[in-house]
Amino acid sequence: GWNTLKHLTPQKVQTFVYDYICGLRLDQLASAFGLTFRQVAQILEHPEVKAEIDAALEVAAQRHERMVEVALAEAVEVLLQTVRDLTIPAETRRKAAGQIIRLHKDLRKQAATSPKPAENTGRAPAGLPEAPATIAPTPSVQVPRESSPRNRKERRAAQRLEHQRAPIPQPVAA
Repeated sequence: GWNTLKHLTPQKVQTFVYDYICGLRLDQLASAFGLTFRQVAQILEHPEVKAEIDAALEVAAQRHERMVEVALAEAVEVLLQTVRDLTIPAETRRKAAGQIIRLHKDLRKQAATSPKPAENTGRAPAGLPEAPATIAPTPSVQVPRESSPRNRKERRAAQRLEHQRAPIPQPVAA
């Protein structure tokens, strides 16, 4: 009979698994590796290949968790910048503050129902501040909308422009 992995080096098995996990259809895998459809199906059933697939899926799950943590931190930072930037319209700042409070509430609820009862104190996870009690007051003079940066890119551009306009310190004459 046909030896399932005889035709694939360990490197090719990893490439095969990677292509499979990335969504290559079985007929495309067969074509790419010079195999028949039946051989591809047999390879996917091989214990070593199944172990490789499981390991790759575990790595993907770990990366996903870390990506979510990083994305959440970045999203909260953008929301905080929005809330604190008095040049942004009050309504937008209010919505950003509401989103922060909802995220905080959701994370506290998630912590309270976490499957680790020994570590659960009923409080928010470490590193999460309490929900803000007050929001920065609305400036008495509203900045016209067209001059107010609307997103992170525009705020950064405005900061660079502000930095460029800053007066250059002159040397003190002796």
